[in-house]
Amino acid sequence: MGEALWLTSPLPEGPWVKVRDTFGVLCAVNMSHVASTACFAPDAKADDGTWTLFVIRNPSRLMLMRLLLAMDEHGSHKNLPGVEFFRARAFRVTPEDTGAGVFSMDGEAVACAQIQYWPAQQRGILLGEPGTPSLVP
Repeated sequence: MGEALWLTSPLPEGPWVKVRDTFGVLCAVNMSHVASTACFAPDAKADDGTWTLFVIRNPSRLMLMRLLLAMDEHGSHKNLPGVEFFRARAFRVTPEDTGAGVFSMDGEAVACAQIQYWPAQQRGILLGEPGTPSLVP
């Protein structure tokens, strides 16, 4: 993927998929389960370097209720009509109207603004003697 991009940078050449629509739900996760009883991305693999994005375009209240009831340990929401899944190594979300909604990131409400995920160099923390963690590339 190369160096990280600024939000204002144009995307580099590549096989980008541009999805433009009004989304009532957009969820991006980099693991299959967000809890032991909630499988958001049934096809996700640990450490495969991809994110799973699922979207619902203009959902009704009934569709939102069905979505919440289907988010179980098996990922049953994957089979609901209107739920679309995308796999991505990087993504950018650009709202057309930043005053039109609220994003929730990890359960926290944040201002509706442009966001992106761009992979960074992987690092890990090795734990050894108490108080001596070290970063390794």
